[in-house]
Amino acid sequence: MKQIHSKLFITLIVLLLLTIPNANSLLIVEFGSIAWMLLVGIVIWFTQLFTIATQYRQHQHIKQQFARCLAPVMLKSLQKNSTNIVMSGETRLLTVMFCSIDGFTSLIEQNIKTPQKLTSVVNQFLTRMTTILQNNNGTVDKYIGDCVMTFWNAPIESVNQEVLAVKSALEMACYLKILNRDLIADGLFPVSINIGINTGIAVVGNLGSQQQFDYTCVGQTVNVAAKLQNLSKDYGVKILISQSTADNLDDKYLAVELDTIDIADYTVGFKIYTVISRERQPNTSSLQIAMAQHNKFLDAYNSQRWDRAIILAKSLTTAWNFELRDYYNLVIAKCNDAKTRNSN
Repeated sequence: MKQIHSKLFITLIVLLLLTIPNANSLLIVEFGSIAWMLLVGIVIWFTQLFTIATQYRQHQHIKQQFARCLAPVMLKSLQKNSTNIVMSGETRLLTVMFCSIDGFTSLIEQNIKTPQKLTSVVNQFLTRMTTILQNNNGTVDKYIGDCVMTFWNAPIESVNQEVLAVKSALEMACYLKILNRDLIADGLFPVSINIGINTGIAVVGNLGSQQQFDYTCVGQTVNVAAKLQNLSKDYGVKILISQSTADNLDDKYLAVELDTIDIADYTVGFKIYTVISRERQPNTSSLQIAMAQHNKFLDAYNSQRWDRAIILAKSLTTAWNFELRDYYNLVIAKCNDAKTRNSN
């Protein structure tokens, strides 16, 4: 607004100076010409005022719609590039994450008579997780009880969406240690988290109603991410990712294949992975040794050589800085069950 007033003021000053040099100039410059120039200046002023007012309304509209989903920095970027938003729906490559509290039912039972304490725990959990997700350029879609759904690459494009999603997941797992310390101090049981991440094509846009805006995504990609989140506890890991996510990680992260499962609409086996941060491992050589041993284990497991798979799994329980110990123990139990069934 100050810029517009300054431009109008300068225009009027110039017109005034044109009339001052000598008295005869007033006779030369016709009144109609001066009036026309003043009219042009006023039109320009109102045009710029209208443009700024329109932009302000657009910015406020975007803020109202996306403030709860995006970090402030991303929101400002979106306001500057509002023409890139497709509210009516579009098909995009997205990375989708679901994260929930494992053991939430037990947490409810502990606090059934003190709902304020339960609410405080959930609020603390979701607040910190949301901060981590938004700091990594995630679009926090919705909360479903103790679960939070997030996706990357919409409405703002992200060239390294898979890396940002995995980075978020590992940071969330680290925060869990702090949360559990506080829970134990309050006399509550510690909790774990289940995270599922998948990358693929999905439809994204305003899928809400006339009464309520809801910028979200739908499709098989989303369904698979939710399925991975539910499956993670069955494999003894906090994080499960798909191959489409694993294939696009950088050198900071190591994707470790865990199994091949059947998923509807996939004609071939669907490989699932967990992810490990290389920075938290002792050294590169130990990682290489563990990966070679793990590949031998997978080969024995997939070919149903149960005894061989058990021996290799036991040798790996201390690998990866103990991060996959629960996974290997679960697999050993599965192998023993399979041996029992075969013997019968």
